[in-house]
Amino acid sequence: MKIVGASIRIIALVTIIVFSLTGCENEGGGGTSCTHNWEWTVTTPATEEADGVETKTCSLCGATDGIRPIDKLIHVCVFGEWTEKTAATCTEAAVETRACACGEEETRTSTTGLALGHNWNWSTYTSGSGLRECQLTGCTVTAGIGDTGPAGGIIFYVIENGFDFYTGTAAADNNTVKRNYLEAWNSNETAATWGPSGFVVEDVRQVFSETNPTQWIGYGRRNTKIILTALGGDTLNRAARLCDNARHAGLDDWFLPSIDELNELHKIRGEYGIPNTGVYWSSSEFSTTANAGTRNFSNDNVHSSGVKSMSSFNVRSVRSF
Repeated sequence: MKIVGASIRIIALVTIIVFSLTGCENEGGGGTSCTHNWEWTVTTPATEEADGVETKTCSLCGATDGIRPIDKLIHVCVFGEWTEKTAATCTEAAVETRACACGEEETRTSTTGLALGHNWNWSTYTSGSGLRECQLTGCTVTAGIGDTGPAGGIIFYVIENGFDFYTGTAAADNNTVKRNYLEAWNSNETAATWGPSGFVVEDVRQVFSETNPTQWIGYGRRNTKIILTALGGDTLNRAARLCDNARHAGLDDWFLPSIDELNELHKIRGEYGIPNTGVYWSSSEFSTTANAGTRNFSNDNVHSSGVKSMSSFNVRSVRSF
């Protein structure tokens, strides 16, 4: 295209020289000279592919006095409508594209085809049957910590091979079922004490151990039932009773977590809606008969305890599946 433009400019120069050396007669004026009225007129329009041409022409007699190039047009894309190029997935929004006739394309993240989010379809899940994969076609992500559980709570403990979950109501009842998840309800129960003065439940005496921090996972529900039996005629709002009476999402299997289960919840304090302040009860009795195990969600202290009858601490119901 540069060669074509240069050729036009050379021709224009030659033409100007030739016409400057020749005269012009006004054909209707009986041989007298024409007083030219020169105007530039487009004789070859410019395109996006090539320069155009203007000719210097007398508007009176039609004589010409050279040509000059017109720069070729600058392309301005005119795009069509946005269309979906890539459909939305569980974690990514849809991608849209639009094109110009020249082949130029634009893409953008869709403002309407938002990420779908994982679909666990918990209603078809069998508790303890392994990790749950997203049920949307093509997605193999499994439900994990921070995801929403079957009851609408927050998953805070996951183990692929499962753990033994004690279903009995007494220390001698060692019946277990396999579970893969623990979920916590989205808010606390009413703050409460653990038990009355002098209340001792040695069957739930379980002290947190840094060398074996998961040894009491799966014991929380049985602990809760043992505590309720030991409370007997006590009718006050105790921590274990509040959890056992909870009916969140219409379910009746909530319990007060053991010290190790509470420790797992403590690991995600400040995330997924789990508070990062306050002291929480566990269902594990401490090594002294007056105290029960707690975790302070305001700090990283490994273990603490509270006086059962005097300390009104936070209570968070959890469940397994």
